[in-house]
Amino acid sequence: YMGAPEGQGELPLETMRRILDALCEAGAMQISLTGGEPLMRADLMELTDSILARGMAITDIFTNATLIDQAFLAELEARALRPRFHVSFDGVGRHDAMRGVPGAESAARRGITALISAGHRVILTTSVDENTLPALEKTYAFAKAAGVHAWGIGRPVAAGCARSMGR
Repeated sequence: YMGAPEGQGELPLETMRRILDALCEAGAMQISLTGGEPLMRADLMELTDSILARGMAITDIFTNATLIDQAFLAELEARALRPRFHVSFDGVGRHDAMRGVPGAESAARRGITALISAGHRVILTTSVDENTLPALEKTYAFAKAAGVHAWGIGRPVAAGCARSMGR
């Protein structure tokens, strides 16, 4: 809901289940979890179980990786889930400034490392502009050393903290 109107939150679990039923009836077999930040849902594992109960696979999770911890990884392991993790990471030494949150980079790096250590495939996505361009070499070196599977580069999106960048 990065671009959602003020006060709009997550859809309730029962609404999500109705949507899943409709997707299932339409023949959907795979689901990607995105957001905002899907790991912020207090009922994420209930939602996950609802998806799996309908015979659908969770193939991708889009995250900033800051909320990845051993408890979350254990929940995935208990469900034998192996989605690809697409991690939004704005660059070594630049991530905090792009996110407007001190410590966001170290939290994201911890999450990325934990995912890879647990055997998950991680795909980084980095927005490139004048703020992140100087960090590309260091970001590549981090990604390579960490064992990141792939690295995608795109343009920044005017959402969240980035709405004010360049003003």
